[in-house]
Amino acid sequence: MLAKLPGDPTYEGVREASTGTESDASTLALVRRSVRDRRKLALTYRGSGSDEGLVRIVCPYAPVFASGAWYLVAHCQRSQAIRIFRLDRIEAAESVDERFEIPADFSLEGIVRGGKVFQGPAEEVVTIRYSPAIARWIAEREGTALAPDGSLTLEHPLADPHWVVRHVLQYGPEAEVPSPESARQAVRPALARH
Repeated sequence: MLAKLPGDPTYEGVREASTGTESDASTLALVRRSVRDRRKLALTYRGSGSDEGLVRIVCPYAPVFASGAWYLVAHCQRSQAIRIFRLDRIEAAESVDERFEIPADFSLEGIVRGGKVFQGPAEEVVTIRYSPAIARWIAEREGTALAPDGSLTLEHPLADPHWVVRHVLQYGPEAEVPSPESARQAVRPALARH
């Protein structure tokens, strides 16, 4: 699927990508129409830590493909802030008959950094070491080289400690957090529960 259509404010670093399901493709098409027509969307969105989806009214600013997934960058009326929604977590979406304007000071450069979608001040970084068992797939996705022992160590912006916990849990014992200590402490109890 083409990641950028004429007129899309999509991140320039990606030329093509694929969606996970037919549902994702139809959601992406609706998102693109809503961005083009400046129409609000009603989303039923299930966040990573939620058991059920919540309805949110959003002003869709841009679809973005990053780190192997499609995202919608939008202003959420519920939180009164810019939020990033993963398309595969949108359970339902429909156009709302209400228009919006994208603020003149909005820029994707503050959200898409190094091919990754990120929001918030990145005052700290977290270091994650991936074992040789999974490192080659992560290195391929990140476009970086493996260490001589086959492992991979990356630094990620640290704005949300909950993200670190979710990220490390998806890899289990194949990922560890060498630093900072605050991130290590956040991950320990979550690992003990699993």
